[in-house]
Amino acid sequence: MQGYSEDAREALRALVKAGRAAGVRRRSGYLKEITLAKQRWEKQLSKRLGRQVPGEAMSQGQVIRVINEEARAENSLGTNSLPDFRNWTL
Repeated sequence: MQGYSEDAREALRALVKAGRAAGVRRRSGYLKEITLAKQRWEKQLSKRLGRQVPGEAMSQGQVIRVINEEARAENSLGTNSLPDFRNWTL
């Protein structure tokens, strides 16, 4: 039995193949447009998550961002909610 990621991967491969066969091509400037949008998003994220909360080594948002940046496909977080990081000493 295939997992969801394998199913999605095969669906994307079929979509790309069909698009190429139909002559679909990437718009010129698309990559630059996406790069700029990602830079704007990262700036907003840093601004919002960069706020330091008095008495906390890291805000909960900062911890979640680090977990998301460091997580790999084979990793899992076995909890329904994150603990209250405000009480942790780093």
